[in-house]
Amino acid sequence: MDIPSHWKLHMPNIIAEYMVNQFLETIGQPTRPTLALPDTSILLSAIFEAGRIVWSMAKAYQNQKALGSNETGTNEVREKALKETFPVEKDGELVCEPTLLLDQTSVIMAWHLPGVLSEEFQVGFQIFISIAMVLLNLGRGTVQETWNFSSQT
Repeated sequence: MDIPSHWKLHMPNIIAEYMVNQFLETIGQPTRPTLALPDTSILLSAIFEAGRIVWSMAKAYQNQKALGSNETGTNEVREKALKETFPVEKDGELVCEPTLLLDQTSVIMAWHLPGVLSEEFQVGFQIFISIAMVLLNLGRGTVQETWNFSSQT
């Protein structure tokens, strides 16, 4: 999908396309004959973060665990069976490495991607969300009067 270059979603779209191509290449299903190379406009730090995410997703894709057909609902018996199937290695985690959990028809139920986001990214994102929440709370009902919406007219 082509997003106009003046839109704020343009760069995330470029990064997402790079990540999809890199993921497909990593799992052995490249979409084109050339290597998935990052666009030169992507910041180096974003390329490293994207690579970290893609690596973790590819590892999870290659480490698929199917849940049995009788494993539905939540109860103590099921939890015990799951703990026997997926031994607890640390602090109550049932699965300790990147993994895809599939149902009996091979539909992806969950991606388990521990440590996929770097600490720096998490801190930066947490700050971004905090600022956004403050701005949303301060601007309730008055956002349109305080922000420049001239590009929409």
